[in-house]
Amino acid sequence: MKMIQLARRGLRFYWKTHVAAGLAILVAAAVLTGAMSVGDSIKAGLLRQGQWRLGKTRLAVVHSGLFRAELAGELAAGLRTSVSPVLLSRGFADSPDGSMRVGDVQVLGVDERFWSLGPGEGIDPLAGLDQQVAISEPLARRLNLAVGQDIVVRLSATGGMPIEAVLSPEQQRLSAFRWTVGKIVGGDAFGGFDLYSRPGGGINIFVPLARLHSMLQPETATVQANLLLTDASVQGSTVMQGIKSLWQLGDAGLQLREPNNQTGFELRSDGVFFSESVVQSIARQIPAHQQVLTYLVNELRAGANSVPYSFVGAIEDASDAGLFTTLTSDEMMINENLADDLGVSEGDKIEIRYFVPSQGKSLSEQSAAFTVKAVVPTMGTGADSSLMPSFEALADAESCRDWKPGIPIDFSQIRPEDEQYWQKYKGSP
Repeated sequence: MKMIQLARRGLRFYWKTHVAAGLAILVAAAVLTGAMSVGDSIKAGLLRQGQWRLGKTRLAVVHSGLFRAELAGELAAGLRTSVSPVLLSRGFADSPDGSMRVGDVQVLGVDERFWSLGPGEGIDPLAGLDQQVAISEPLARRLNLAVGQDIVVRLSATGGMPIEAVLSPEQQRLSAFRWTVGKIVGGDAFGGFDLYSRPGGGINIFVPLARLHSMLQPETATVQANLLLTDASVQGSTVMQGIKSLWQLGDAGLQLREPNNQTGFELRSDGVFFSESVVQSIARQIPAHQQVLTYLVNELRAGANSVPYSFVGAIEDASDAGLFTTLTSDEMMINENLADDLGVSEGDKIEIRYFVPSQGKSLSEQSAAFTVKAVVPTMGTGADSSLMPSFEALADAESCRDWKPGIPIDFSQIRPEDEQYWQKYKGSP
């Protein structure tokens, strides 16, 4: 039998098997082709989402405080690239009737430089909106908003005292605004900007940078930001070196001024407390310095006499001849006003009661006893109101009853003589 005849007879006899094998091959090829197409589709989708989320941004510098927005222009000139300042705050948004709410909303103060970093043509949707704002498509869908409708926004304040600080006025840290939607920005126009890849991200409200800053920081004339975006392909270390060369005290939230009744100069923090890195830098560059900590205590008591809600200052004195050098850890100096109020003199004991942080934002009251080392006149260091930091909702109060710190205050305990002391000496410790 010839080979050709044998092959023909084999095909006729096993034709079902051959057809099944052929179909299996076709199905396998279709599955592989489909998988490759789906993979390409997913890859393209992820790439598109990344482009919509970040645009041309290659590097972001985030600051916990506020710096000059003009720093972006100075840095752009040095690096010869695009740098955009952004004032970023977070909060939540409500529909006009309050029936719907969306959390984790990003409120972005931006200018035309931000939109130039987007994936589209760089058209500024805020141009010509007057007092209106722009919102992202996801936010419009979730609140069912259209152009011309209002949106109610509550957002956290930026800068200042950390909200987790004991004396931070928590009720003052949330600002409420009612804005009219002027435009709805799609993802291809940078409406979905988000530094983090997360489900449900890109929930944004866009406000002109200068306008948002004036709302959140009305007492500061210089426009500030807390985020820098750049499309530079340079190394991060080069960008940070450029920022370091342009950095000013105000960018770090620090103020330098002459103290009352003392020589030298005084360095203050807008956030009241200094970060550990700043403290270490000062210690390296200015060895002969004093650290001052002033705190609001609940009560000063000596026997049956007590004074409510007073400031107590702890001053580090490294010099051998300083006023506080002779104090031990359980001794204190008081001014004549407090001595007369409590009826104490040198050698007497004073108990201090004060709050300390507990779990979360809860507080626990503790006490400590000190011996009066000396009584100083209520003048000079004994009446130096500059030793009290600029505690928000407290330092600028006209009356003790206007205090709004982040701790509970029993205003019934405040006496007329306490009001008189505040009017004359403010928070002099």
